[in-house]
Amino acid sequence: MIYKHRAFIKNSKVTFQDRERFDNHLLNYEDKAVIITVREQKNRRSLNLNSYYWAVVVRLLSEETGYNKDEMHEVLKSMFLRTKYKIKGIWIHGTKSTTKLNNKEMQEYIEECKTFASTTLGLYIPDPNEVEYE
Repeated sequence: MIYKHRAFIKNSKVTFQDRERFDNHLLNYEDKAVIITVREQKNRRSLNLNSYYWAVVVRLLSEETGYNKDEMHEVLKSMFLRTKYKIKGIWIHGTKSTTKLNNKEMQEYIEECKTFASTTLGLYIPDPNEVEYE
């Protein structure tokens, strides 16, 4: 099993968010050689943003357009998350995944979706604090 532990580095010193948990996991490896990997923590989009996106933004746009939620999600990604991939000198068009967006990028994406809904479809999508969702 691979254990993950959050820590902060300052002046080349490691401070664990939960040192006791880390120490307890080390007990599993007593007298064994181990590999320790350190990488920067990437902040992905929050679960709350994701819930709002699917329960409010995508749902309302789906109802307005007649597309199901998965189809609407693909339409929105193709409009606002376009990208290109180069494979052996050939450019391939694709879309980014919302799962790879951080909170700021996800908020910007949601705002683009809401602007599209408002300006193109005349559809108002409420802000998170204006509606209940799960």
